[in-house]
Amino acid sequence: MIARGKAHCIPCVREPSSALRVLVVDDDRGAVEALVNLLTLDGYAAQGSWSGEEAVALLASLPFDAVVTDLEMPRTSGLDVLCAAHDLPVLVVTAFAGSDLSARALALGARKVFAKPLAYELLAGTLAGLAAVP
Repeated sequence: MIARGKAHCIPCVREPSSALRVLVVDDDRGAVEALVNLLTLDGYAAQGSWSGEEAVALLASLPFDAVVTDLEMPRTSGLDVLCAAHDLPVLVVTAFAGSDLSARALALGARKVFAKPLAYELLAGTLAGLAAVP
């Protein structure tokens, strides 16, 4: 069960200085924790949030290199997170891949949309491509 009204942030487990800093956003706490753990094991400096509102605040206050976000979240959607990310690469993970909402995310600048359930290898490959770009 997710406690509402409390901090919804999972801090980075480790932050290597050269690691790509990735913000993971989803209202499903288990999904965020699993993805943060996998990314951290792969050497990324991953931080999670299961609140779109908090993600927008984190993007305004901390440096990130990429964002992975769900689209459908209460109060503050993944589209709001996408807009708050400005020029950062944003990867969308959603149960609504191929929908008008996914098309809108791509039109607003999302780099790629992944369908849930997520095939981690596809996401990891895309992030590795981002990390390779100077």
